Amino acid sequence: LYRATGEPRYLDAAREAGIRVDLTVGSGWPAGGTHVAADDSLRMLVFAERAVEGPGKATLDLSTPDKPAFYELAAIVEPVSGPMVRWLPETARRVAVIAARETGGARDDNPLVLTDSVTLDPASVKDLTDAVGADGKLAWDAPAGKWRVIAFFDMADGEYLSLAAQSDAGFVVDHFDANKVRANLDRLAGTRTGLDPYFGNVLRALFTDSYEFRTERHFGADFLAEFRVRRGYDPVPWLPAAVVPGADSSIFEGAGVRTLSPFSLSDDDARVAHDYAQTVSDLYIERYQGATNEWTEARGMKSRVQPYGMRVDVIRAAGATGIPETEQLYAGGLEPFLKLVSSSAHLYGR
Repeated sequence: LYRATGEPRYLDAAREAGIRVDLTVGSGWPAGGTHVAADDSLRMLVFAERAVEGPGKATLDLSTPDKPAFYELAAIVEPVSGPMVRWLPETARRVAVIAARETGGARDDNPLVLTDSVTLDPASVKDLTDAVGADGKLAWDAPAGKWRVIAFFDMADGEYLSLAAQSDAGFVVDHFDANKVRANLDRLAGTRTGLDPYFGNVLRALFTDSYEFRTERHFGADFLAEFRVRRGYDPVPWLPAAVVPGADSSIFEGAGVRTLSPFSLSDDDARVAHDYAQTVSDLYIERYQGATNEWTEARGMKSRVQPYGMRVDVIRAAGATGIPETEQLYAGGLEPFLKLVSSSAHLYGR
């Protein structure tokens, strides 16, 4: 792309030939790179669980989340598959702790069993977040009965970029923080790259490939607050129903892996899972696509996006980008999926 002097030689050639260019947002995908630190990377919701028998005093270490099965498997198959994810408990921030009475079911000791579940009484849920000390220890007088104490954490998902040019793939940028999205664009296509003279003439658009995230459950610093505002209720007592193994992992979806939430509360669990996914979809569209649209349009370009590969409202997401795109590589090349994206372009005037 560049001369030895740092000048973008091929963009000059494209201008001379009357060719327009769409530039991929960085090397590899999802968007990110070696310049993205763990604290600026994609976040996920993970948890630690402890069984408690009451009545009696219980002292529990809730300083770090339990390692999900996928992270164990990824480490085992890495010599064959290449690096996929890293387990980074040092980046974990505890966001909530609850206790609930068990009323049935059981959890399997084998972490590779992903359909085991305990039933919890939603009326018994106790918020113990403020009772946990700075050292992550909880001292609790448990009432009579079997209880499950669950601590929830906001943590870097540790995903490696796929097919990145750098030997160190770095991190995927947090797609749910507009400021971090803009900082990533500044780094990859901003003034320091020398691309400014080509914006809007040779360079037509920045391109974002489809979203093959490998995270457990998308999350962010203000996710709980946004959920309360958008969905109209507090998600904390219902978080056990949202932590389905690999819920937001393209690996699980692509392989057709069957999973269940390790916790069941009531018939409202399905609504909670839907509301969680809807909040993820809203924030992704508004913050990743919204920030990318603003950044490109301010420079006379468009954002071109393949808005799928994650749990998202595809029609709205496709309509929220300058140039919506799809491909036969996704959904088995099904014609209805191709029409889904083209229909959103018609609906939103793209």
